[in-house]
Amino acid sequence: APRDAFPGSPVFGLDMPADPQAQPAWPVMRAGFLGMPAASAPAGITRLGLALPGAGVRGGPVFDVGGRLVGIALGRPAQASTTDQMITVTALRQAFGERFGAVDAEPKPRAVGADEVYERAMRTTLQVLVFAP
Repeated sequence: APRDAFPGSPVFGLDMPADPQAQPAWPVMRAGFLGMPAASAPAGITRLGLALPGAGVRGGPVFDVGGRLVGIALGRPAQASTTDQMITVTALRQAFGERFGAVDAEPKPRAVGADEVYERAMRTTLQVLVFAP
């Protein structure tokens, strides 16, 4: 996305189901809305208002209704907060440069169906499997 999504913007977050045996799985996509930036969080961190299972995503991508990347979910902070958080696309660009492909110049995305967002996300989502016997 060309800029950060506004609080209240509808978003889709991808989550990999937790599996203690580290089996490959299809990602679960959840719909929700972005929250306000957390007062105690560093710049570029905002609340993520998605109904995520379990402990929530850790590093899962977050997309707008047009299927554009708007951030990476961080999960709940250590301060016992009950709200998952997200690092914004602007903060990612500042930290890593422009590694996310060409920036879409369209300020308001053309809404696509949830199935299309999921299909687009499958091309850019990675599941990391870790098994500790």
